[in-house]
Amino acid sequence: QQQQQQQQQQQQLQQLQLQQQLQSLTAAASPEIQSELQLQQLQTLTTATTTTTEGTTVTPELQKAMQIMQDCAATGRIPQDSEIDWLVGIREKLRQARDFATADEIRNALRNNLGVELYEKEKRWATADGRQGFIPLWRDISSP
Repeated sequence: QQQQQQQQQQQQLQQLQLQQQLQSLTAAASPEIQSELQLQQLQTLTTATTTTTEGTTVTPELQKAMQIMQDCAATGRIPQDSEIDWLVGIREKLRQARDFATADEIRNALRNNLGVELYEKEKRWATADGRQGFIPLWRDISSP
């Protein structure tokens, strides 16, 4: 178990180093390219391996989702629409996998940290500053 923890720590360190390199490259790019690179990075994380802790499957995409929300809350950065769409998609994947507790945590973090309200019946989200988007249908997403 200790060896497994060391491997996880090494993987996290490598992932952090890669993220830092990507951020430095992204910082030199135009805003349009930065947005596209960030979206590609988020989508790439969905294919990585998963670990299970206390009944919750912690995927790299879930870790990235929590990191984005924490970063926005801590720095006051306003999330981009593509980030909100991605976060809402992660939540829907969790709901589809019947991990309602984690999905509720993400919903609450979206509301409390980012000012994003989810309207389930209308299948849409809205921000306090008036931006809106759609909640994806389950048939349109793959489970985590």
